[in-house]
Amino acid sequence: MVLMTLRGKASRAPLENDANHVTSLSAQQVESGGTRFSDLSTAKYIVLETYRKNGNPVRTPVWFVEDNGSVYVRTGAKSGKVKRLRRNPSLKLAPSNGRGNPKGQWIDATASFASDQERQVALDRMKQKYGLQWKMVNLFHRIQGKTDDTLLSIRPKTMA
Repeated sequence: MVLMTLRGKASRAPLENDANHVTSLSAQQVESGGTRFSDLSTAKYIVLETYRKNGNPVRTPVWFVEDNGSVYVRTGAKSGKVKRLRRNPSLKLAPSNGRGNPKGQWIDATASFASDQERQVALDRMKQKYGLQWKMVNLFHRIQGKTDDTLLSIRPKTMA
C-alpha cells in the first residue's frame, strides 16, 4: 500500500518513480483478494492502458469513480481511447498520479459504454468526488463547445 501526502508524493517509496515494479493482476488474483476496484476509492486518478491497432499500449490518466464493482470514466466521444476501445475493449488500469505514473498494481479489465441509468449515478458521484475541479472542467468544456462525451463502464476480466 502506498500512502499519499497532500502533494501527491508517496510516503512509502517502493513504487515511487519506478513503473517497472508495477505488476499486473489476473482476474483470479482480483477475485481471490488481490487489488479490487473498490480499493481504488482513495485514488484521485487511474491510468488506463488501451491498445492501438498494432498492439502498442497507450496510457492515459483519467478521473474516475467506482460503483458496484465497476469503474466509470467520462471522456470525449471522439477521443483516442474511445476509438481504441471500440476496436479492442480489453485494457489494464492502475491507480496513478495526475501524470499517469502507476502507483499500484495493474488490473486486467474490459470496457463497455455505460447505460443511461449508470451514467446518471456515475456523473453524480464524480461531481461529489471532484467538487470544484469538476465544475471548472465542465465550465471550460461548455465554453469550448465540447458537449459530446461518453461514459465508459469498466469491469475486471472474469475467468473463462
